[in-house]
Amino acid sequence: MKKKLLIIFCILIILAIALCIYLYNTLDAFRPYNFPSNQKLMIVEHYHPFRNDYVYVEYYIFNKKDECTACFIEQNEPEEGSFDITSYPPYYINKKNKDGIQYSEFIGFRGYKYDYIKEYCTQSTDIIIREF
Repeated sequence: MKKKLLIIFCILIILAIALCIYLYNTLDAFRPYNFPSNQKLMIVEHYHPFRNDYVYVEYYIFNKKDECTACFIEQNEPEEGSFDITSYPPYYINKKNKDGIQYSEFIGFRGYKYDYIKEYCTQSTDIIIREF
């Protein structure tokens, strides 16, 4: 009697292990790389009209609904009289300087649609847009 119970118990354990392996291989919940985030990234590079070395880069992140969720700014150390993100306090937060480059988060475009920001950025002639 004990021998039969032991055999049945071992068979149930083997079936449970086989079921776990089958579920692991068929369910995509264990593979998050199969589920893209459906987010978009747009990179806008502004060049100085007279100097080719001055670059001001904006990184826009959009969610599934094509709304801007974040915008980050990266710029070379500005010259005197040029655009300086540290001089615009209301919209630029978390400002950092590292190795001669200023980094900041821009909150002015949060909630705006992708098409609006793309149209806004293409109005200027000194930018390059890359979209992912």
